[in-house]
Amino acid sequence: MGTLPLIVIVLFGLLVYYNVRNLSYRTVPLVRRELDKQLTQMVLIQVIHNVFVLTPFVIVTLIVVNYQSNELTNFFPILAIDIHNFYFASPFYIYMCVSKRFRQQFIHVFCNIHFNRLRQQILNNNRVLPQSTNSSINTMQK
Repeated sequence: MGTLPLIVIVLFGLLVYYNVRNLSYRTVPLVRRELDKQLTQMVLIQVIHNVFVLTPFVIVTLIVVNYQSNELTNFFPILAIDIHNFYFASPFYIYMCVSKRFRQQFIHVFCNIHFNRLRQQILNNNRVLPQSTNSSINTMQK
């Protein structure tokens, strides 16, 4: 990841922000406005987070190329890579913190659907089922 992805992320984040600000709010319903505000918040927080996460990696990559390898110069790239790895996990947490609709959807999918399925499987496991007559006949013939 170089400077180009960072520049593109910032550029498109700003374009989204200006686009949402310039929407004609008189024709847009209130629910749509609220969703647009949440989307704008999510994009701006994601852009700010990406700048803070990707910048150390870019700086360390550019600086360490010119230095000889020792313990200190090996530490900073490893630290920058660890910080860079947060880049891939962070959108989920950002969306959970910022968007009420995303939280509600997550709770619905995770709790209502998956836990209910798991509960049904556990309850169905404890049922006593009658033994079929075909299997008892087969065991008698053997």
